[in-house]
This record gives sequence, C-alpha cells and structure tokens, in this order.
Amino acid sequence: MKKDRLKGTLYAIVSAVGYSSVYILARFAQEYTRIEVFLFWWFLYAALLSFFIVKKSVRGFWKSLKAHTVFFIYFGMSEAVGTFTFFYLLRVMNPSILAFVGNLSPVFVAVWAFGILKERLNAIEIIGGLVAISGVLIITGASPAGDILKILVVVVITMMFSLNSVLVRLKVRDIPPFFMVTFRVFSLLAVYTIYLITQAGGIELPDKRSVPFIILGATMGPVVATFSVFQALKYLKAADVSIIKSIQPLLVTLGSVIFLGKFITLRQLVGGILIIVGVNLVVFASSKEVK
Repeated sequence: MKKDRLKGTLYAIVSAVGYSSVYILARFAQEYTRIEVFLFWWFLYAALLSFFIVKKSVRGFWKSLKAHTVFFIYFGMSEAVGTFTFFYLLRVMNPSILAFVGNLSPVFVAVWAFGILKERLNAIEIIGGLVAISGVLIITGASPAGDILKILVVVVITMMFSLNSVLVRLKVRDIPPFFMVTFRVFSLLAVYTIYLITQAGGIELPDKRSVPFIILGATMGPVVATFSVFQALKYLKAADVSIIKSIQPLLVTLGSVIFLGKFITLRQLVGGILIIVGVNLVVFASSKEVK
C-alpha cells in the first residue's frame, strides 16, 4: 500500500509539473509564432503522439464516437473555444494569474454537480467555495483595471471546462476516459486546421525558434500530464490526486518568475493561496470519508 501511494503521489506530481510547464512553454512559443499557426502545430504533434498510444483501440474509439455523436460534437466545439481563449489569454496576461483563477475548476464542478447531478453541497464545500471566490476578488482588486475583464473571461471558461467535467462524469461509464482525451486532441486539431487555413490561406510552418517549445509543450501537457493523471488515479483517490495537483498554480508562478521575469504582487499571491485553500476544502469535503 505504501508503494502504491508513493507511485500515485509521484504520478500526480508529474502531472502537475507537466500541466504547469504548458503555461511557460506555450508563452515562449507564442512570442515567435502567431496563435493560429501555434495552435495547429501544437495539436498536430499532440495528435500524432495520441494516435500511437490509442491505435490498438481504434475500433472501440469509433464505436464510442458513433454511439455518442451529439455529446462529442458539443464536447469538441466547447473545448475548442475554451482552449483558444486560454492560449490567447496566455499571450496577454500574467500566466500566474491565469493559473490561480483557472484553479477554481473543482468549485464550479461541485456547483454544476449540485445543479445537474443533484449532488448535495455540505457546509465545508460551501465554505471552501466562498474562500476560493474571496481569493478571486482579492486578485481582481489587486490587478490593473485592464486585467479585470480578462480575469472575468478566465472565470467563464473555467465554468465551461467544469461543466464539461461533469458531463464527462455522466458518460464515463460508457466511454473510456482516454477515448475522451484522444477525441479532444483530434477535434481541436480539426478545428484549428480550418482556422489556420482561413487565416493564412494554407498550412504555414512555425518560426523555427518556437519549434522546441511546441514539441516539448505538446508532449508534456496533452500526453505526459494526462497519462500521469490516469496512472495516479490507479493508486490514489481522486480527491488525493486533486489536492496534490493544487500545487500547479504555485509551480506556474515560480516558472513565470524564473523564466519569464513575470512577478505578482503580495496581494495577488495571498488571493491565489486563498483560492488553493478554498479549492482543497471543496475537494476534501466531497471525499467519501467526510460524507
């Protein structure tokens, strides 16, 4: 049991590091390449890696796709809009703020589950949600006026991603989770291919300076980090994995300072820590032990 918990913890940490690295690597890549070119090559590389992982289950993948067409169409389009917004915001705002506010996902998942799945909210979950929201308000109040609208947009796309998480929870009995991850990558590639062609008139190569960041980022995020999450869930409870992964915004902040020279104020850091504390309260309160 101790070895299993150690394996699960290590996988969860690798996942947090992988997702955190996306913020830094994607920011570097977009300094040299326009967003439509960046998105196409980022998800093309991720799709190629995903294909080699899932190629043995192609028949099962297509069977699931045909059986749940409506869900997959909504899932693909909403993820494409949300992902584009995320990478665009990464170009124009401090990655640390984006990571802290985006970390609200478990709070919104609990709210959506309450409304859609009729799951009850206990007192600790409500308190945790209020603490996390207070953190967002502190960050907003401590940020320049031009960033307030951007923070609001981050909240909206986080709500959308959280809704998708709840819908995936409804479908997970019929569709293997890795099929959903694979479909997401391929659907994003399809949408961004069309976007690139309409914007550039054809396929355009990225600036050679951005290529290493695209390759490494597309490997660390959509592939390594996602695979690590699923492996961690084999050895740990979902609540434990979520709590370990909550270090992600702090890793992004550290990486932003070291590699990008992007600092945040003390008030913004306090707000971010409140978000982490509130989110962990929500995750902890939803665990079976508390119930």
